[in-house]
Amino acid sequence: SVPTATTQYSLKIQRTAASTSTGNIVAAQALETANSYDLAGSSITLSFWAKCGANYSATSSILGSFVFFGTGTDQSMSNMRSNAWTGQTNVSQNNTVSTTWTRFTQTVSCPAGTTQVGMQFLFTPTGTAGADDSIYITGVQLEKGSTVTSFDYRPYGTELALCQRYYVQGDFAFGMYGQGGSTGNAASNTVYFPVELRATPTVALSSLSYLNASSASVSSTTTRRFTVNNTSVTAGVNQVTGNYTMTGAEL
Repeated sequence: SVPTATTQYSLKIQRTAASTSTGNIVAAQALETANSYDLAGSSITLSFWAKCGANYSATSSILGSFVFFGTGTDQSMSNMRSNAWTGQTNVSQNNTVSTTWTRFTQTVSCPAGTTQVGMQFLFTPTGTAGADDSIYITGVQLEKGSTVTSFDYRPYGTELALCQRYYVQGDFAFGMYGQGGSTGNAASNTVYFPVELRATPTVALSSLSYLNASSASVSSTTTRRFTVNNTSVTAGVNQVTGNYTMTGAEL
């Protein structure tokens, strides 16, 4: 479900039908410090589209929107959620949603000296969940100034590269030639990330498959690449294939 023909997706969050859990349900994002400095001491405006499902149970059909401020460097989203950022403050707004798409705006003052900004949406369900105790959100934009502008549509490739700064996964296949005419040799190969990551990650290998070589490990990880070390390479042609995932570049 989307509000306009120019929007392709929305985020839907809901309680499972018949659930009696009434804990807060949250979608949140922390901006890294490099993208927050420019907002310090100015007005900033959060805008978004939202609607609710037919069985939305939050009291008075409220969806809360929050803008957070901190004075640390690249603090995590989970710490933001637990009010553990250095110098953390926030400004909230209650938005009354309906089953019809509505665009909401929230203009706040970003304190001087702010070095990190984040935001979240939150609703508190009540009673027992119906079949569609949900909220839909799309077109989220946080911009400098007090004037709401139209949503900034970026080319798909640009958006993908921005996402890959925080997380990427992939596969690899290496062929190598064992030297020396005997077993026990080693070979190394480099895997390059599609973009430079925000921080040096921890890389994990999985689904490994070998031809002659018998093991693989990771070393020399940077924000641009990592090395796969293939040990016990036999003389002649060898090959290793596998997948990689990573953690540590996200906030």
